[in-house]
Amino acid sequence: MHQSRTQADSPERRGSYFASTALVLKAQRKPEDARNACSQALRVDPNYLPADLCLADLCATEQRWEEMLHFANTAVALDPANDPHAYFYAAGASFGLHRLPEAEKSALKSATDPQDVTMVKKYLADLAASHRK
Repeated sequence: MHQSRTQADSPERRGSYFASTALVLKAQRKPEDARNACSQALRVDPNYLPADLCLADLCATEQRWEEMLHFANTAVALDPANDPHAYFYAAGASFGLHRLPEAEKSALKSATDPQDVTMVKKYLADLAASHRK
């Protein structure tokens, strides 16, 4: 089936292209190029959730917690009910910023079933204990 030019050039398709390119660049250990590709995806489509998650992930590897939290919160705002990854990144950023109650709240929202909730609670308790030492 042949796609029309309009379908192939849709913002979502172009955003997907840039986000996929960013994953490749990250794997090649080119974080600045990956960041540029993710940013380009957002310029093409400001509501393209995978681009926000891509940027949150890149910020995580560089421990840029405030930026990570910004991109995670943007992703949460775009799809608060269906994307546990956004809450996962928000939890990680909040933890990095030593905002433990926020980290716990987001981490629990990232859990998708009861077994995950139990695991997340144990992990958070272990992390909190390790920081008290």
